[in-house]
Amino acid sequence: MGRSVNYLTRATQVIYLQLNQEDDDPFAWDSFMNDITEILQELFPSLADADRWDGNETAIFLQNNIAEFGVSEYCGLVSLSARPLEGKENLGERWLAQAWPKINQTLKKYRYSPMDRVGSFSNGESIYKPL
Repeated sequence: MGRSVNYLTRATQVIYLQLNQEDDDPFAWDSFMNDITEILQELFPSLADADRWDGNETAIFLQNNIAEFGVSEYCGLVSLSARPLEGKENLGERWLAQAWPKINQTLKKYRYSPMDRVGSFSNGESIYKPL
């Protein structure tokens, strides 16, 4: 159980990951972002670096010509989300629906354990289950 973490507005795909960080490792986030970026770009070479924000909490860090990927973190819980680009919703939704299971399986090969949010309580706490 834990607090909710934000994700991209209009996201069609979202998974949650626990950030494994030691209290004395100030570079845990940078290491995580490097790993996630490398994993996704290896899976999908069409993804290019992006550097903008979706609101105040979710960073858009990768995109191609049909979709963009965002990441947000709260108390060690990370959301990885994706959405189609505006004007390319149909193609983007189909591509993401096909790509997402591959992303989940690849993350499982690494030290990351993808989770899905089962639900949330009225106080903002959520329950997650492994995928």
